[in-house]
Amino acid sequence: MGKNKQIYIVIGVIIVVILMFVFIRSLSIKKARIADIDSIINENNYTLFFSGDLTKEEKKKLKSIRDENDIKIYQLTDSNEEVINYIKSKENAENVEGNIYLLFDSKSYLGYIDNTKDKDEYLKKYLYGYLPKAERVYNVTSVNDYNQLFNSKNTTIAVFGDYTCSYCERLQNVINNVVKNKVYDIYYFDTKEMSETEYNSLMDMKITVPAKCNSMEKEQTMSEGYAKPMTIVSKKGKVIGCIKGYYDYATYVEKLKEIMEG
Repeated sequence: MGKNKQIYIVIGVIIVVILMFVFIRSLSIKKARIADIDSIINENNYTLFFSGDLTKEEKKKLKSIRDENDIKIYQLTDSNEEVINYIKSKENAENVEGNIYLLFDSKSYLGYIDNTKDKDEYLKKYLYGYLPKAERVYNVTSVNDYNQLFNSKNTTIAVFGDYTCSYCERLQNVINNVVKNKVYDIYYFDTKEMSETEYNSLMDMKITVPAKCNSMEKEQTMSEGYAKPMTIVSKKGKVIGCIKGYYDYATYVEKLKEIMEG
């Protein structure tokens, strides 16, 4: 065997060993303690700290979360009691059960997820602003019932969006807080989750979107197109106001007041 060939083989073996080391390291989950949290989160956009029984299935789930969300993951070596006490120092938490996820952005604590919460929904909440179904207090009803509300003598506030629209999901948090704080009652409709029959019934209502809430700057029905999320305020079968798009809580409430008191 030539000397050059031997060198190439050695180099090849070294490269394979390095790649295997990098691969194995990428599969591992680093360990940390509660005392390390503040210094660790400053280095990452998002960080998840795991506490509990790191089974093969749990490890696979954590790696999937890390790869899909670009989030750093650590396993806490502190006792379960110490982790629960840490959570209670951050929020009013009772009956924390099973394996625990602690979520942080680069500056602060976002929240925890335990076995009583839907992990996928609450991950989306802390990472993307998604509102878990268990926390929703705004009104949901059928299109048939909405048709009756729309034509009633009472003022009705309805928001139309869908789960593929990130601003719709962000506005859900806003309207949820509006209802929770008892400012106004609001109905939310996810048009992507409607059956074809319900969606057609909604379009058949011929709800008119005012020009100011339309990208074409002309009055047209929802069946002709509308921006999402769209807030429609109605009374006696007529649209008396609208809000196009997403706004933060304070701005959204102010815009609703202008319509309701106008």
